[in-house]
Formats: sequence, C-alpha cells, structure tokens
Amino acid sequence: MRIPSHIVQKADQCHLGIHCAEDGIMAGIFDIKTKQPLWLEYQHLQQWEWMQAIQDWKWNQPLFRKISVTHCSQQWTLCPQHLFDEQQLPYWFKPHDQWQTRYQLVAGLNIMLIEQFNKGGVNFSSLFSHAQERSIVELWMHYHLAQHAHQDHLTLIAEDHNIGVLLQKQGNLILANQFAGNEIEDVLYFASAVLQQNELSQNTPITMAGKNASDELKQFFEPYFVNVQLWAAPLGLQLPKNKSAKEWHSILLHTLCAS
Repeated sequence: MRIPSHIVQKADQCHLGIHCAEDGIMAGIFDIKTKQPLWLEYQHLQQWEWMQAIQDWKWNQPLFRKISVTHCSQQWTLCPQHLFDEQQLPYWFKPHDQWQTRYQLVAGLNIMLIEQFNKGGVNFSSLFSHAQERSIVELWMHYHLAQHAHQDHLTLIAEDHNIGVLLQKQGNLILANQFAGNEIEDVLYFASAVLQQNELSQNTPITMAGKNASDELKQFFEPYFVNVQLWAAPLGLQLPKNKSAKEWHSILLHTLCAS
C-alpha cells in the first residue's frame, strides 16, 4: 500500500483519510480543493500489524495538508445531551482492556454519542502530529441525515459484522442503532423490525451502504420493499476505475464531511 510517487509529490495539497476496520485498513487520498478521490486502497491486516504497516508504507513521511482517522465502533449508543453524565460512563459500557471509550456531542442534534472501539495499538498522534480522529458513526449521521431532510427514510450500513441503522420520520432522527449480524437474512430481519416497530410501511425508501452492501443484498430485499437502492457517490464525485461507492462508503465520508 505504498502511495504512488506522483501523489506524494503534491501531499501538501491532499487529505489523507484512514479508516481502521475490523479486519484491515482502508485508506483514501483526496484533493483538498475539489474533494475528489485520487487513490483508494484496502489492505487486510491483523490489528497488531497496523502500526508497523503504516510506518513501512511511509504514510507518515509526506506532509499531508490534512489527515483524518476513523475506527470501526465495537458498540455505540446515543443519549440526550441534558441527561448525559460523564460519571455514568461505566454503566453505559463495561470497561474493556483492548477498547477505548469515547463520547462527543453530535452537532445540531443535541445528543451525545458514546462508543467503544479498538485502536489496534496505534497511537496516531505519534505518527501524524496533526491527525484528527473522528467517529465513523458521527460521519454517518452528519452525511446521511442531511440527505433525507423532511423525508421518511431508512439507511443501512452493513460492514464489519455489524448493521448500522439510521431511521428518519419526516426527516427527524427517530432511531439510530447498531446490530450484530453478517448475513443477508440478518439485514432483512433488522430492517423489517425497525420499520414495523416505528409504524413505517414497506414503501419507505431504503439506502444500503458499506462493504457488505451488495447487488445480492439489494435483490434479496426487493420482493419485500418498494424502494431499495445501493448508496452511490454524489453527483460530481469521480471514483477511480473499478471502485464502487457503496464499498468505499466509510472512507469517502472523510472527504464528503470535510470542512
């Protein structure tokens, strides 16, 4: 996963995004001005290999203008801001030797996001002096909720043996959750349950994203739901050849949500 030399030469004009998935590292390099992806790559790795691999690939040697890092969340939940108490964190999630617990305010929603994730032994601040670590769940909400303002809509993010769910009714977020599951039957079950419990019909538009959002999954849904689509890159965003937006969803959000 060495970065091509022609990109290294203009690193000061580029944004390096890194997403630490459960089974490897996904990376993207984007033009700062246009937000266009210049390079997208994925490498299957064990978590204990991440630190050495990044150093071997010399990602920390060119001085990128911007660096953002996200992690696959092992578990997460939301809490109204006025009810949140930092002292109560151990009651939300049990401490775990290998996981880090983090919380943040989700801008514009007045809710706190609490999550646990595995950093894989990587100290990104030691590799990149100006790396910005963000929550992938916060990026999901930041991007997808804005796309469906004033609409009923279900967004499903299927990857890393989990199914992320964002349900909107008339544009308002009424459910955000993550369920364990890796089979297409799991995705269908949770989608059906979420819509039924919140009194939304099979006509509710559904968007699928993530590494496990496949044509097979879409076809499996179509006998049961009227409007099912795979997430596509926004108009104007040009992906490198043979790259599918839905599979690169987590890393593309780094540029789509960049300020």
